[in-house]
Amino acid sequence: MCFYNKPYQDDCKLKIGELEVSRVQVIKFLGILVDEKLSWSNHINDICKNVSKNISVICKVKHMLENNYLYMLYCSLILPYLSYAREI
Repeated sequence: MCFYNKPYQDDCKLKIGELEVSRVQVIKFLGILVDEKLSWSNHINDICKNVSKNISVICKVKHMLENNYLYMLYCSLILPYLSYAREI
């Protein structure tokens, strides 16, 4: 991955020996999606997708469970996505 903030030119090539390493635009590193412009849009979209799936699970069972069990589901299904790597 080549990091840049100006319009990209395709002159960034990396070789290890005779093997050319392929270029990617987005990579998952320690659970965080990093793109070549260092924007958070891919990571935020991934978190939104995962959290919305888990919210639908909680909505389906909210009539069958008490509030303390719903809170435990929230803490196990949604809160980790919101709190992981929040310092960055």
